[in-house]
Amino acid sequence: MQAKLLRVLQDGEVTRVGAVRPRKVDVRIVASTNRDLARLCEEGRFRRDLYFRLNVIRIEIPSLKERRDDIVALAHHLARHYGAVHDRPASEIEAAALDDLLRYGYPGNVRELANAIERAVLLSRDGVLRRDGLPEEVRSAPANGDEGAPAPHEYREHLQREEDTEKNYFEGILRQARGNIGEALKLTRLPRATFYRKVSRYGIDIAKYRA
Repeated sequence: MQAKLLRVLQDGEVTRVGAVRPRKVDVRIVASTNRDLARLCEEGRFRRDLYFRLNVIRIEIPSLKERRDDIVALAHHLARHYGAVHDRPASEIEAAALDDLLRYGYPGNVRELANAIERAVLLSRDGVLRRDGLPEEVRSAPANGDEGAPAPHEYREHLQREEDTEKNYFEGILRQARGNIGEALKLTRLPRATFYRKVSRYGIDIAKYRA
């Protein structure tokens, strides 16, 4: 199947089922994955030529737990959306419900947030989404499943401390690996793209550790 898709991308041709001749097609491919394709290429499970054909313009979307500042904006957007879908206008989310939404770890990513908001919309009264309308796991679980998670009003300070710690961690990894990316990936067990994104985010100069 990978070889057939590569031919479409490379030659702009497909052979329909039952046909004997290929036909030209003019299409644009938008592909998404939650796998590390670069690693799969190294393991021989994904064709390198297909990977480079697909990887022309790349947009990496971090998981929701990596962009927690987006949760409130997404919650309000989803409340308006599902309010319109179910004809139950949702104009407000109570503070306690927002606190729960900020504490939760979202193993199911944005889809899980959407499901929680839709449930709250369906159970809402007078247009206000309350915490008793959220799923039990959202109301009761500490942030990211860890004990001692910060309270929502402390979240920004906590996030800054986490970022400082994370930057120090990646600098330590690069120091230990002497700037060798392959070795750093073995130590962190992170996908290559994620590692580079973290390094870029914190403005870490990899070359400095190769000296």
